[in-house]
Amino acid sequence: MNKEELDKLRERWSGLKIDLPWITRKINTDNAEDGCIDLRALEIREVLKNLKMQRVDMSHSIFALAGQINMCRVTDSKFVKITLGTNLGKYFERCDFSDSDLRGALFRGEFKDCVFANCNLNGIQGTDVKFIRCNFDKSNLKKSELHRCFFKDCSFSDTKFFKSTLSGSKFKGIKKEDLALDNVYMPGAEFDI
Repeated sequence: MNKEELDKLRERWSGLKIDLPWITRKINTDNAEDGCIDLRALEIREVLKNLKMQRVDMSHSIFALAGQINMCRVTDSKFVKITLGTNLGKYFERCDFSDSDLRGALFRGEFKDCVFANCNLNGIQGTDVKFIRCNFDKSNLKKSELHRCFFKDCSFSDTKFFKSTLSGSKFKGIKKEDLALDNVYMPGAEFDI
């Protein structure tokens, strides 16, 4: 998507009061175009909390100030090229976060069959988070703090973990030698193969 197309997407939201009730109505009442409800390029300054979202496209959105996705159940949705540095959690399944800037985000809950390819995950945090069949290829996980997390059958091709913490984390179906673990603190981490 070029800059002109992105500006046009953002322009359509100008003048609207975009708050939690508005977003909730859009998610619950709009018909999904091309299989997804189109909320691309929104600037979200609210906490999206306790929502059930299915087939929503929030690609190119910016979660500014307090904007976050917290305690939500999200399936079959797109978050490509979003910017979010706060909370991201509860349950995500078959969601695409490719090329996103999630620096410093706090991950919570479970992520199943999600794509984090080519993401900036520098400094993310999480405790007891489950990642099942997720793709982290070509992502930056430098300086991340992931404690007692569970990774099952995830892909980490060309992923950087420099100066990260993976204490007590478990890796199932993932070989330690396949990870770029440079200067990583990982007491109690377990690999099954």
